[in-house]
Amino acid sequence: MISCVRASCILYQLPPSLVYSAEKLDSIIASIDPSFNNVLEFRHISWWNKEVYKQLEKHGITFCCVSHPKLPDDVIFTSPLFYFRFHGVPKLFYSAYENAYLDTIIKKIKKQKGIEKAYIYFNNTAGPGAIENAGYVKSII
Repeated sequence: MISCVRASCILYQLPPSLVYSAEKLDSIIASIDPSFNNVLEFRHISWWNKEVYKQLEKHGITFCCVSHPKLPDDVIFTSPLFYFRFHGVPKLFYSAYENAYLDTIIKKIKKQKGIEKAYIYFNNTAGPGAIENAGYVKSII
């Protein structure tokens, strides 16, 4: 028997060299299928701005929050779906997170009205950090 599983959401990771412009944002929004739960992971700091948040919210697209050594780790809500990727700070892919830091992120998510689903991923997998951090988050939610 063959079965098909529908993806919960589609994550688009943009290259670190892609700098924000209103035209680029419009083009990205126009090119993605609005029938999916779309998540955009920007990797250039210029995308952390109110116009981006406003446009994503208008189109029901999720801003992918990230914890990365070179990017803000702001908790940003643009849709009923929340998505956060922990890449490891200060050492990318290696560093584990302190429980107190994870507590603050989880509290912000729980306080936000209108969140229907939250996806939290740990990409600090070069050591035991991801397993430890995921276990901790699972124990507090």
